[in-house]
This record gives sequence, C-alpha cells and structure tokens, in this order.
Amino acid sequence: MNLLNDRDGLMCGICNGFQALIKLGLVPFGKIVAPSAENPTLTFNEIGRHQSRLVRTRISSNLSPWLSLYEVGEVVTVPISHGEGRFVCGETRLAALAANGQIATQYVDLDGRVTMDIDYNPNGSVDAIEGITHSMCSLEFENHRPLYNWVIENIFGTEFPKQREFARLNMTNTVMSKRYLRELVEMGIVDGWDDPRMPTLCGLRRRGYTASSIFTFVREAGISKSDNLIDMRQLEACIRSELDLTAQRRIAVLDPVKLIVDNYPEDKTEYFDVANNPNREANDTTTRKVAFTRELWIENEDFAEVPPPKFKRLTVGGEVRLMGAYLVKCTGVDKNADGSIAAIHCTADLETGNGNPADGRKVKGTIHWVSAAHCVEAEVRLYDKLFTEANMNAIPEGSDYKDYLNPESVVARKGCKLEEALADAKPGEKFQFVRTGFFTPDSKNPGVYNRVVTLRD
Repeated sequence: MNLLNDRDGLMCGICNGFQALIKLGLVPFGKIVAPSAENPTLTFNEIGRHQSRLVRTRISSNLSPWLSLYEVGEVVTVPISHGEGRFVCGETRLAALAANGQIATQYVDLDGRVTMDIDYNPNGSVDAIEGITHSMCSLEFENHRPLYNWVIENIFGTEFPKQREFARLNMTNTVMSKRYLRELVEMGIVDGWDDPRMPTLCGLRRRGYTASSIFTFVREAGISKSDNLIDMRQLEACIRSELDLTAQRRIAVLDPVKLIVDNYPEDKTEYFDVANNPNREANDTTTRKVAFTRELWIENEDFAEVPPPKFKRLTVGGEVRLMGAYLVKCTGVDKNADGSIAAIHCTADLETGNGNPADGRKVKGTIHWVSAAHCVEAEVRLYDKLFTEANMNAIPEGSDYKDYLNPESVVARKGCKLEEALADAKPGEKFQFVRTGFFTPDSKNPGVYNRVVTLRD
C-alpha cells in the first residue's frame, strides 16, 4: 500500500495476482479492507479440481475502460484455467456491486442466460459472476486521479470513464478508521469485528439492523463530494420505523421484582390474548396466549413506596392495570434485611379481566408483567453509542481517541424475565419488548438478547 498511496504506484494482478487483489479488497474497493463474510472473495471450485476450458460470459457492465469497447449484453468466449475461481459474496455487498455497475461479466448458457448450471458455470460462482471491476474511491484518493487518467488516456488514446471519489459516510459517536477499529478489536475493547457497537456490516447485523434499513439510511444520507458528518440518530430512525411495523411485541422484565396477587388461587393458570402488533399500519390482527398466575414479575421502576409527583404506576394503596389482564391494587410489601423490596402484595379486581371496572372508576397507569411460573431467564444487553464525543474527527490533536470511549456503551442486565413465547426465538428475529425497545437474540451467545434501538430517540 506504500507504493500505491505514497508513490502513486499502479498495481496489476493476473491469475493468482488477481485473486490476491480481490482477497485484499483492492477489487472492488480500491483499497485494502478487513475480511468479512459480506465482502467478495474467490474460493475453491465446487467440483474440487482444477478447471481448464472455454466458457461463455456476458458483458454485464462496460463502465471499466477495459470493457468500454463492448456492448452490455454481448457474449464472448474466454479461456479459464484455475482451481480457486469460485466467486462468493454476501447478499448486501452483491446488491451494492450490481447497483454500482461493478459486476463486469457473468457466466451464461447457450441461450445467453445467466446460469448456475455446472456445465456453463464451472466454478459455481454466486449469481454466475465471472468478473468484477471498477474502482469507487473515497476523497483521500482524489490526488491519485491524474495518474489514473494518464494511464487510461495513454493506453486507449482517448479519455474514458473517470475514477469516482465520494465522501466517506462518517457518523457521530463512532470512528470509521480501520486502524482505530482494528486496535479496538486487538486490544479486546470490543468483542471482535462483529461487536454490535462496531460500524461494520457484521456488527450492525449482529446488533439487529436489517439490510433494508441500511439501504434506506444510505439513500437518505445521500452522496457528497465534501466531508460531512451524519447523525447516528438518522440510522436509528430508519431501523426504528421499520421494526415498528414488522417486529412482534413480547413482554420482558429487565429489572424484576415479584408481585403476588393475594386473592388469586395458587394452583390456577389463566391465559389472556395479547396482540402481536397493535400498530394499525402493520395490519396484524393476530394474538398470542400469555399465562397469568398468582406470582408475577414486574419492573422494579414500576413501583414506588414514596412516589414522585405525577407517578402513574403502582404505589401502596394505588391501582394500575396489568397490561392485557386485571386491575390490581397494592396492599403492602415484604422487605429484605437491607431494606430492599423482596415482594409486593396486591389484590386483583377479578371482574376486570376483559374490560373496565363495573363502577366506572378510571385507572391511569398500565404496567407490563410476566408469570413467574411461565417465563424464561435471559441476559439482555443494552447497547448505546461507542464514544461520548459526537465528532471523533475533531478531538484535540495529540489526544488518545480511547479516552472518549463511552463506559456505558453496553450495559448487561442479567436475570431478566422474558415471556415464555421467546423460548424458541432465533438469531435474526426481531422483537419489540413492550415499553423498552427493539431486541434480537445474539448470534454468538445463546440466552442473550441485544438491544437494536430504543423505542424513542
């Protein structure tokens, strides 16, 4: 990279050299990038042996100067000779390559159709891709454009498509420098490249961000020729608006305290129908069964012995609605030796399971709950911004960027009580924990849930 960056060198790769360009990231990114499951690479052919034959390929993009004399759709026959020529790439990156016109050629059959048939696509390449090309550069490579133009004009004699530079998508409260990110990984400050706080695709995926939310964010942020700084809240708004429509609601108590309904039978279990997604725009009318028993778990913050002004949740002598179930009135508390609350006692108005009380009294507060006998225990990780400083590019010269790490960028809550329906939840599934935020099961740690984003900014 010293030859490329500091001495304006030019790199060309043939056979294994070209394979190295792809694995380093110089193709298609124009610079060395860290390996990831999303990025393109070449691997062993599916038939497991060396290939040496002629193949039919279709020109899918002629943006490259090397293909500019061809028409898109033109089919040419080319020789291949390699044992590690199968092109693989993640779906998100593949879509980006297609959108940028960086898929140069694809394997086709005798009718000119893109195919995965081993007789015509001997490598088994994803999307039948035979070659990719074209360099999209960030602004720091703008100084290299004269050399690029000189090479193109002196080879072809005329001016061909230019190198394209664009501003890096800098976001608040994080860093985009791979040097800094690698240091965070190597020093163990974060849990690898896919740590949910990292601004990497694998990190965003593990956090719970969808491809569509990232595409929406990129479209809304736009492309600029000048350095800019995009507020992280814009990305959060994209995933929040999507999950508000698509994520099913579930109940989770993150800081549990026991609530005992004294006038409810100990051996009785009752089931209430609770909406999966009450958002009208979601058009989801389905419900699920939630178990109700004598002993429940509620949030510790939903109870106060001495309530602050305008407190509308449970207090001694106060009444609230248990979401989707009965009205309950607090009658007293049991305390531990240190003065903390061991259990809250209440009585339920057993006539209010399906509606309002008969006497017409109004109850303002509603709290969520789970049955103590019908719940699963889990760890819930509350992720926040990685750095305390919004613009990490503007920190004082000579200061250490690690001094700005947010000590509360992740808070792990252990012993959380989750609704029984979450027992079979799988990584990749998204849920709204009512009154709390959007969450997804962690892909590396069973029994752990990651917060994607809060309910509100």
